[in-house]
Amino acid sequence: MFGTIRKHRTWLWLLIIGATIVSFVYFFTPTVGQPRPTGPDNLGEINGNKITRAEYISAAQEARLEYFFATGEFPGSGSDFDELPRTFQRLFLIEKLKEYEIRPDDAAVAQYGRHLLRRLAQGQDVPLDVFEQQVLARNRLTLQDFTRYLRHSVGIDQLISLVGLSGTLVTPEEARWLYVLDQQERATEAVFFSASDYLSQVPEPTEEAIQEFYAKSAEFDYTRPERIQIHYVRFDLSNHIARLEEEHATNLAQTVEANMEQLGTNYTLYGSTPDEARAKLRELMLRNEALPRAKDEAQAFANQVYQIEPVRAENLAAVAASNGLPVHTTPPFDRSSPPEGLKVGADFINRVFMLSTNEPLDGPLSGEDAVYVVALAQRLPSEVKPLEEVREQVVADYKQSEAAELARQAGRAFSQTVSNELAQGKSFAEVCEAAGVKPVTVPPFSRSTRQLEAVQERMMLPQYAQIAFSTPVGQASGFSATRDGGVIVYVKEDLPVDEAKLTAELPTFLRYLQQQRRQAAAELWFQREASAALGNIPALQRYMQPGPADS
Repeated sequence: MFGTIRKHRTWLWLLIIGATIVSFVYFFTPTVGQPRPTGPDNLGEINGNKITRAEYISAAQEARLEYFFATGEFPGSGSDFDELPRTFQRLFLIEKLKEYEIRPDDAAVAQYGRHLLRRLAQGQDVPLDVFEQQVLARNRLTLQDFTRYLRHSVGIDQLISLVGLSGTLVTPEEARWLYVLDQQERATEAVFFSASDYLSQVPEPTEEAIQEFYAKSAEFDYTRPERIQIHYVRFDLSNHIARLEEEHATNLAQTVEANMEQLGTNYTLYGSTPDEARAKLRELMLRNEALPRAKDEAQAFANQVYQIEPVRAENLAAVAASNGLPVHTTPPFDRSSPPEGLKVGADFINRVFMLSTNEPLDGPLSGEDAVYVVALAQRLPSEVKPLEEVREQVVADYKQSEAAELARQAGRAFSQTVSNELAQGKSFAEVCEAAGVKPVTVPPFSRSTRQLEAVQERMMLPQYAQIAFSTPVGQASGFSATRDGGVIVYVKEDLPVDEAKLTAELPTFLRYLQQQRRQAAAELWFQREASAALGNIPALQRYMQPGPADS
């Protein structure tokens, strides 16, 4: 998760270069300036203990830290962070720590804290005062929040180990059997029946056949998904970058060089040559400091929009006109692709698809090179495309479907031949030669194999593995249909397990099994206990209930 510097975004620049040059590298996360969590009005109780407002806020802050250390950024606009369920889950676990009287010692807590900070900084030590000032304070967190989060996290890990103990009972004999089952390779041959081999046998469809095929498939294959159009006002990062270049004309170059020194040979993460890497680092640093400035500008504009009553999409254009800002409108777009001309990601798309006539405004929303304030223009419901619009595709799909069925008919006939001929003592190779089909020799593979090109270019590997490992050695499977046609698998032999490899890997495999079973036992415990403890929390009950459809 923390394998490369690229994934850690702006905050890592701070942690890499240390406190000496933090004045330029602006630490930005989406939640800067957002209020501390407060929670719902009625917090309820856990195991008979009433939840106080202070306890909720403390647990919510811990949940935010947990999200940060898992993803590399704090929750904010467009993130998948759900404060309510995460906070109550944290409260439940904290209550269980009290019940089980789990109190981690200071040494374990301190060690875990050092581990987290060093992981963020790719193995380098991070001064705690730097982390406090540049990370915690800027996200409305304190050292007390961080220390409490560490202590509870260490305790929760100990709790999971305790409740998962029943899952660690795996004998060496069972581990050996499971290792062989997972790792032993099986040699197979396969005869694939592919639609492409039968396309030439499919005649041109009649108009009646086209109409019938279209009517049967239109709802699933020829439907245009729901689309949306939005109006937006754009606040470009480029408006601030030139000013930043002037403000930091001297120390910008120094900061880039400091980062290059820390990266060493890892500079290739940012460019194939040192000069390319320097240019990319410079671009990223300027963007990361320009982004919060553009967000501030967009927020000031959005505040004016949100103050107008009643709330309507037209308010965006009215405020834009009074500020001399242009309003743009996107072409219709669906959830699978960004609107044309906007460099935005999935978070942006998910947010704008939540717009409705009741809540037609949103923003600021960040993109790659700009920040946006948006308004709903219109929703275009899902619709079936007319036949004339997709006729060419319908004809091609019809032919493919017919060819696949011809392939399956041939496969079923050959399966019967194989069954009869093998029963008479002929080899699989002899049966294939007599029938004029060419089997594919598949490289030996095990149940743990994840890549097998000879199979995956024709069908899904899990389906092939299920067929192969459910067919006895020396026999052929029946015919199995695939999307493209079908397959018959002949099992040649099971290869012997490498005893030296088994002996070397078995201890690690045993620990893996114990960890998996411990986790499964802990998850079952959590589901049972959390359901009982949190089932009567009013806010969670409302959260789980779907709201009325919004127009």
